[in-house]
Amino acid sequence: MRNPTERAISAYNYFKRLNIEKRPIEEAFNLNYEKSLDGHHNQANFTYLKHGFYLKQILALTDFFSKRNIKIIFFEDILVNKKETYSEVLHFLGVDHTFIPNFTHENVSGVAKFKILNKILWNPQIKRKISKFIPYHKFLNNSTRSKVFLQLNKLNTNKSKSNEKPKSLVTELNSIYKEEVEQLSQLLNIDLQEIWQIK
Repeated sequence: MRNPTERAISAYNYFKRLNIEKRPIEEAFNLNYEKSLDGHHNQANFTYLKHGFYLKQILALTDFFSKRNIKIIFFEDILVNKKETYSEVLHFLGVDHTFIPNFTHENVSGVAKFKILNKILWNPQIKRKISKFIPYHKFLNNSTRSKVFLQLNKLNTNKSKSNEKPKSLVTELNSIYKEEVEQLSQLLNIDLQEIWQIK
Protein backbone atom coordinates (compact mmCIF):
# COMPACT_ATOMS: atom_id res chain seq x y z
CA MET A 1 0.00 0.00 0.00
CA ARG A 2 1.05 3.54 -0.72
CA ASN A 3 -0.07 6.89 0.63
CA PRO A 4 -3.43 7.02 -1.22
CA THR A 5 -3.13 10.71 -2.08
CA GLU A 6 0.36 10.22 -3.53
CA ARG A 7 -0.78 7.09 -5.35
CA ALA A 8 -3.77 8.85 -6.94
CA ILE A 9 -1.74 11.82 -8.17
CA SER A 10 1.03 9.52 -9.43
CA ALA A 11 -1.52 7.43 -11.37
CA TYR A 12 -2.98 10.58 -12.94
CA ASN A 13 0.45 11.82 -14.04
CA TYR A 14 1.32 8.38 -15.40
CA PHE A 15 -1.81 8.20 -17.58
CA LYS A 16 -1.34 11.82 -18.61
CA ARG A 17 2.13 10.91 -19.91
CA LEU A 18 0.64 7.99 -21.84
CA ASN A 19 -1.94 10.32 -23.43
CA ILE A 20 -4.70 8.16 -21.93
CA GLU A 21 -5.81 10.97 -19.62
CA LYS A 22 -6.88 14.20 -21.30
CA ARG A 23 -8.54 16.08 -18.42
CA PRO A 24 -6.83 18.76 -16.33
CA ILE A 25 -5.74 17.44 -12.92
CA GLU A 26 -8.38 19.45 -11.05
CA GLU A 27 -11.15 17.65 -12.97
CA ALA A 28 -9.73 14.14 -12.76
CA PHE A 29 -10.55 13.40 -9.10
CA ASN A 30 -14.29 12.94 -8.73
CA LEU A 31 -15.78 10.01 -6.80
CA ASN A 32 -19.24 10.43 -8.34
CA TYR A 33 -17.73 10.28 -11.82
CA GLU A 34 -15.72 7.17 -10.89
CA LYS A 35 -18.84 5.41 -9.62
CA SER A 36 -20.53 5.96 -12.99
CA LEU A 37 -17.72 4.33 -14.98
CA ASP A 38 -18.25 0.94 -16.58
CA GLY A 39 -16.04 -1.42 -18.55
CA HIS A 40 -12.66 -2.82 -17.53
CA HIS A 41 -10.63 -0.16 -19.36
CA ASN A 42 -12.35 2.73 -17.57
CA GLN A 43 -12.39 0.98 -14.20
CA ALA A 44 -8.68 0.17 -14.46
CA ASN A 45 -7.51 3.54 -15.74
CA PHE A 46 -9.72 6.33 -14.42
CA THR A 47 -10.59 5.29 -10.86
CA TYR A 48 -7.74 7.18 -9.21
CA LEU A 49 -9.59 7.67 -5.92
CA LYS A 50 -11.29 4.27 -5.71
CA HIS A 51 -7.98 2.38 -5.80
CA GLY A 52 -6.83 4.25 -2.67
CA PHE A 53 -9.61 2.87 -0.46
CA TYR A 54 -7.55 -0.06 0.80
CA LEU A 55 -9.74 -1.12 3.72
CA LYS A 56 -12.44 -2.67 1.52
CA GLN A 57 -9.76 -4.51 -0.46
CA ILE A 58 -8.10 -5.90 2.67
CA LEU A 59 -11.42 -7.00 4.17
CA ALA A 60 -12.26 -8.76 0.90
CA LEU A 61 -8.99 -10.70 1.18
CA THR A 62 -9.85 -11.79 4.73
CA ASP A 63 -12.95 -13.52 3.34
CA PHE A 64 -10.57 -15.98 1.65
CA PHE A 65 -7.45 -15.95 3.84
CA SER A 66 -6.77 -15.69 7.55
CA LYS A 67 -4.95 -12.52 8.66
CA ARG A 68 -1.73 -14.44 9.23
CA ASN A 69 -1.80 -15.50 5.55
CA ILE A 70 -1.91 -11.90 4.31
CA LYS A 71 1.28 -9.88 3.99
CA ILE A 72 0.93 -6.12 3.63
CA ILE A 73 3.90 -4.20 2.27
CA PHE A 74 4.16 -0.43 2.37
CA PHE A 75 5.50 1.41 -0.65
CA GLU A 76 7.51 3.67 1.63
CA ASP A 77 9.35 0.64 3.07
CA ILE A 78 10.26 -0.50 -0.44
CA LEU A 79 11.75 2.91 -1.20
CA VAL A 80 13.83 3.00 2.00
CA ASN A 81 14.74 -0.69 2.48
CA LYS A 82 14.44 -2.47 -0.86
CA LYS A 83 16.52 -5.56 -0.05
CA GLU A 84 15.11 -6.05 3.45
CA THR A 85 11.50 -5.62 2.32
CA TYR A 86 11.99 -7.95 -0.64
CA SER A 87 13.61 -10.58 1.58
CA GLU A 88 10.70 -10.23 4.02
CA VAL A 89 8.24 -11.04 1.23
CA LEU A 90 10.26 -14.09 0.14
CA HIS A 91 10.34 -15.34 3.76
CA PHE A 92 6.57 -14.90 3.97
CA LEU A 93 6.08 -16.87 0.74
CA GLY A 94 8.40 -19.61 1.97
CA VAL A 95 10.75 -19.41 -1.01
CA ASP A 96 14.50 -18.81 -1.37
CA HIS A 97 15.14 -15.44 0.27
CA THR A 98 18.79 -15.23 -0.79
CA PHE A 99 18.00 -14.16 -4.37
CA ILE A 100 18.59 -10.43 -4.85
CA PRO A 101 17.05 -8.91 -8.01
CA ASN A 102 18.13 -5.82 -9.89
CA PHE A 103 16.22 -2.98 -8.24
CA THR A 104 16.31 -0.68 -11.27
CA HIS A 105 13.36 1.73 -11.34
CA GLU A 106 11.89 1.09 -14.79
CA ASN A 107 8.60 2.94 -14.51
CA VAL A 108 10.03 6.39 -13.79
CA SER A 109 7.65 9.33 -13.54
CA GLY A 110 8.15 12.26 -15.85
CA VAL A 111 6.88 13.70 -19.09
CA ALA A 112 7.41 12.52 -22.66
CA LYS A 113 10.13 14.33 -24.60
CA PHE A 114 8.52 13.47 -27.94
CA LYS A 115 4.74 13.04 -27.89
CA ILE A 116 4.65 11.26 -31.25
CA LEU A 117 7.08 8.59 -30.01
CA ASN A 118 5.04 8.30 -26.83
CA LYS A 119 1.90 7.63 -28.90
CA ILE A 120 3.68 4.99 -30.96
CA LEU A 121 4.97 3.24 -27.83
CA TRP A 122 1.69 3.22 -25.92
CA ASN A 123 -1.04 3.03 -28.56
CA PRO A 124 -1.70 -0.60 -29.59
CA GLN A 125 -3.60 0.45 -32.72
CA ILE A 126 -0.64 2.48 -34.00
CA LYS A 127 1.74 -0.39 -33.21
CA ARG A 128 -0.47 -2.80 -35.17
CA LYS A 129 -0.44 -0.47 -38.20
CA ILE A 130 3.36 -0.13 -38.02
CA SER A 131 3.79 -3.90 -37.77
CA LYS A 132 2.02 -4.31 -41.14
CA PHE A 133 4.78 -2.30 -42.82
CA ILE A 134 7.65 -3.30 -40.55
CA PRO A 135 7.07 -6.88 -39.33
CA TYR A 136 9.39 -6.48 -36.33
CA HIS A 137 7.57 -9.28 -34.48
CA LYS A 138 9.08 -11.78 -36.96
CA PHE A 139 12.68 -11.08 -35.98
CA LEU A 140 12.24 -9.84 -32.39
CA ASN A 141 10.89 -12.22 -29.75
CA ASN A 142 8.62 -11.00 -26.92
CA SER A 143 11.46 -10.60 -24.45
CA THR A 144 13.56 -8.50 -26.87
CA ARG A 145 10.54 -6.38 -27.85
CA SER A 146 9.85 -5.74 -24.19
CA LYS A 147 13.46 -4.66 -23.58
CA VAL A 148 13.42 -2.37 -26.62
CA PHE A 149 10.11 -0.88 -25.49
CA LEU A 150 11.40 -0.20 -21.96
CA GLN A 151 14.60 1.35 -23.28
CA LEU A 152 12.78 3.61 -25.75
CA ASN A 153 10.32 4.63 -23.03
CA LYS A 154 13.20 5.45 -20.67
CA LEU A 155 15.01 7.51 -23.31
CA ASN A 156 11.80 9.37 -24.14
CA THR A 157 11.03 10.27 -20.50
CA ASN A 158 12.18 13.61 -19.15
CA LYS A 159 12.62 12.93 -15.44
CA SER A 160 13.75 16.47 -14.66
CA LYS A 161 10.31 17.94 -15.36
CA SER A 162 8.12 17.77 -12.30
CA ASN A 163 4.63 16.29 -12.45
CA GLU A 164 1.53 18.16 -11.40
CA LYS A 165 0.86 18.13 -7.65
CA PRO A 166 -1.11 21.23 -6.56
CA LYS A 167 -1.07 21.77 -2.77
CA SER A 168 -4.80 22.48 -2.74
CA LEU A 169 -5.45 19.12 -4.41
CA VAL A 170 -3.25 17.29 -1.89
CA THR A 171 -5.27 18.89 0.94
CA GLU A 172 -8.55 17.91 -0.74
CA LEU A 173 -7.49 14.28 -1.32
CA ASN A 174 -6.13 13.98 2.23
CA SER A 175 -9.56 15.01 3.53
CA ILE A 176 -11.22 12.36 1.32
CA TYR A 177 -8.93 9.62 2.69
CA LYS A 178 -8.72 10.82 6.32
CA GLU A 179 -11.40 8.52 7.75
CA GLU A 180 -10.16 5.58 5.68
CA VAL A 181 -6.61 6.01 6.98
CA GLU A 182 -7.87 6.22 10.57
CA GLN A 183 -9.70 2.90 10.18
CA LEU A 184 -6.70 1.30 8.47
CA SER A 185 -4.45 2.44 11.31
CA GLN A 186 -6.73 0.72 13.82
CA LEU A 187 -7.06 -2.47 11.78
CA LEU A 188 -3.32 -2.84 11.15
CA ASN A 189 -2.20 -1.41 14.49
CA ILE A 190 0.16 1.04 12.80
CA ASP A 191 -0.04 4.85 12.76
CA LEU A 192 -0.55 5.42 9.04
CA GLN A 193 -1.89 8.90 9.78
CA GLU A 194 1.59 9.83 10.98
CA ILE A 195 3.49 7.88 8.30
CA TRP A 196 1.40 9.28 5.43
CA GLN A 197 0.73 12.66 7.06
CA ILE A 198 -3.02 12.33 6.51
CA LYS A 199 -4.66 13.70 9.66
